[in-house]
Amino acid sequence: MNDLAGALTLAERLAPSTPVPGTSGQFKSFDDKNSFKVYNTRRAMGGDPVRVEFGATDATYNCQPRALEITI
Repeated sequence: MNDLAGALTLAERLAPSTPVPGTSGQFKSFDDKNSFKVYNTRRAMGGDPVRVEFGATDATYNCQPRALEITI
């Protein structure tokens, strides 16, 4: 990590910051209904494939400004 001084910090590489347009908004919250579902993928020659669908709802976030500081 010392070789990369001046590039990005280790924390920024492991968990990069995500800029958001405001302190509140909406995001897609995906469900676990399809996590381990087994699909029947057999089909006739030239037949349509099986479509995998993901269940998602619109959730909201509300960011409150916070900060921590540690002295060494």
